Amino acid sequence: MHLSFSTYYTLICAAMVLLVGKYLVHRIRFLRDFNIPEPVAGGMVAAALIFAIHAFTGYSFSFSSDLQTGFMLLFFSSIGLSANFAKLREGGSALVLFLCIISIFIVVQNVVGISLAALMG
Repeated sequence: MHLSFSTYYTLICAAMVLLVGKYLVHRIRFLRDFNIPEPVAGGMVAAALIFAIHAFTGYSFSFSSDLQTGFMLLFFSSIGLSANFAKLREGGSALVLFLCIISIFIVVQNVVGISLAALMG
């Protein structure tokens, strides 16, 4: 069986996922300590729940993607706005090392992607 949600019901589901995430981040110290965003915490629970329903019952779900772009912009903006510079300073040299390693991986990822695209035509 396939369940399809309209834009209205997708928005209601998204709000519920966000509230679950807010509750989890408030209650679980690990999520607060590692600055896990509320939408991510709630989204993981929703993904696990949807997976379990699909695995055990065979139901599949589809959600409207009409609001996807706007909400993705809001999500990533909220991540940037919640940055805490005091926490960044606490990271010190370990954070600088992490930044260097990530920068190298970004370059490697781009080289691999461009190379594969060139090989595939």
